Amino acid sequence: MRVEATIRHRLGLAAEQVLPRAQELAEGLAARPQLLTRYLAVTVRQRLSRRMAEATQLGMALEKIALEDDYFVSRKLYPNVDFYSGLTYHLLGIPLDLFTPIFAVSRVAGWTAHVIEYWEDNRLVRPLDYYVGPTHNVYVPVERRA
Repeated sequence: MRVEATIRHRLGLAAEQVLPRAQELAEGLAARPQLLTRYLAVTVRQRLSRRMAEATQLGMALEKIALEDDYFVSRKLYPNVDFYSGLTYHLLGIPLDLFTPIFAVSRVAGWTAHVIEYWEDNRLVRPLDYYVGPTHNVYVPVERRA
């Protein structure tokens, strides 16, 4: 709907005038609908190019800040594909709350393929992990916990 609204705005026509105006242009001249379609395509492309350029500049500025920040540098944290994917989702108008589910869904096929490979080879792959928390805790029943 946003694309439609933008196109209508750029043409300066009210919603109910768009179709009749296109039909009027089309009557008797085969080239007119293609001209209107081309105009709309160019308009949308130009707007999209500007928005993408703005998002890319923002992304590069944030990436530069992260690469110079002690917190990120000391932990060897670098922007990954999800960083720029998030900017793309923003451009598409996707709410911020949906970014993480989309990131996860996009990985499900890969995770599933790994599990199938593990089953076929009859092996279980566990990531190497080192526990650094307390090691000698005494169990306290739920009823006696504070």
